[in-house]
Amino acid sequence: VYPINPGLAGQELHGRKADPWGFATRWYEERKRAVTLGALPDRDLGRVLEIGCSVGVLTEQLAARASTVVATDVSATALERCRARLEGAGLAGRLTLVDTSDAGLPGGPYDTIVLSEVGYYLGRAELAALVSSLPALLADGGTVLACHWRHPVQDYPLSGDAVQDVVDRHLGLP
Repeated sequence: VYPINPGLAGQELHGRKADPWGFATRWYEERKRAVTLGALPDRDLGRVLEIGCSVGVLTEQLAARASTVVATDVSATALERCRARLEGAGLAGRLTLVDTSDAGLPGGPYDTIVLSEVGYYLGRAELAALVSSLPALLADGGTVLACHWRHPVQDYPLSGDAVQDVVDRHLGLP
């Protein structure tokens, strides 16, 4: 499946700061996680694929409700921080980490697929290819959740609204 390599959002950015977006400290991030997790239709998330886990703050909360989480990122540094976070929470046994900078997404099926604040690092064609591949990874009756920052960011190839437009056009799910 489609390799994900959004450049600066990967290894370089995670090398500069332990938590580049303030996932663990910002009120916006805490509130967004609560809304994101509240939007998922089931308490038990089953087998989860999280695309772009970063340092694992959302991953930890997904793992608390999942049988397993396959968390991906393009940054080896981010993946190590994610692993450490889940080890500290006693959830590392539910976690598989995958570096997608040189490999595609791992095969499914997944009961839940989470694409949280990562789509705008890709170009429109790359995102369309990624999103089009998701239904083949999804278990029958599974859920895909997409979450985006909707304010303009000059350095992102796509806005959050453009990401959602691609998701709506290419996901092929109700």
